[in-house]
Amino acid sequence: VFPAAAEERPFPPKVGKPHPPLALWNLTHDESVSITAFRQKKVLLIHFASWSAGCRKNVPVWYETLQPYVDEGKLV
Repeated sequence: VFPAAAEERPFPPKVGKPHPPLALWNLTHDESVSITAFRQKKVLLIHFASWSAGCRKNVPVWYETLQPYVDEGKLV
């Protein structure tokens, strides 16, 4: 249960403050990536709901759009 006061809650992270620890799968789902490995860098997190038809429709678009950056080593 989150604390009652909004300023005490870890989410959403405050602008300019470190994101709370978080580990996710990379785009190819072959390795886990911790957000703490990207301290002092800009990070794009794309949130989607697997149960949402609209989100499922957009995942291939995101993948295709971002894959060139992954291939260049600019995104994980």
